[in-house]
Amino acid sequence: MVFINRIAGPDYFYEGNQSANRVIPELQQLQAGDKIYLTLQLGMDVEKILKKEYLILTRKDKNRYQVVWSYQLRELDKTSTRLIVRWTSNQNEGLGLKTLKFLLIEPGGAGIQQSQMLRGIKERAEKDDKQEL
Repeated sequence: MVFINRIAGPDYFYEGNQSANRVIPELQQLQAGDKIYLTLQLGMDVEKILKKEYLILTRKDKNRYQVVWSYQLRELDKTSTRLIVRWTSNQNEGLGLKTLKFLLIEPGGAGIQQSQMLRGIKERAEKDDKQEL
């Protein structure tokens, strides 16, 4: 479902036209207050981060949260870790935007894009340790 991402623009992916298959060095030292751009126009702030445990990205307008996207790693045992992802948005003002969100943004973003993203993360995480990402 990459076509949904491409609707956002040609520079949607960090690696040009596809998801990264490597660890990106400049993203390894994130701190609260840093900004991550999903598209050239859409940046999210690193609200909180605890390495190897959680990352919380937010977008605010006048100190009001519009979007919160959180990632948490939960160790199940010595060989298994679960990634828990939550997305919530509160940016709809009026019937038109509420309808657009219900029909396009939530199914496309949270439904299709996020499930594809999680599948990709799972595939990369389960690669043989000897193989280079």
